[in-house]
Amino acid sequence: SGSLEEFKNLYIDQMPEYDKGKQNWEEISSNNWSGIYDSIEPTSKDEDCWDIFIVKSPKYYLGITINSSSLSRKLNKKFYIDIVKTFKSKE
Repeated sequence: SGSLEEFKNLYIDQMPEYDKGKQNWEEISSNNWSGIYDSIEPTSKDEDCWDIFIVKSPKYYLGITINSSSLSRKLNKKFYIDIVKTFKSKE
């Protein structure tokens, strides 16, 4: 039970890297689920990027986090989003 917003807050509370003051959530969906997406942009070229997906399927919520280097993210951002979109929820 609970809402997508409540699950999101529980999930990001476990990520010390996430700056709650800089939230920029976007809607995302695929097949039989919907959700929201945000990313943690690095503050320097040496830091990693984090893509955070909070998914609401018909039966449950799921948090997906993808970590990548700044260069990899710059070159492959759409690829990472497409990977998450391949997730299929059991109904």
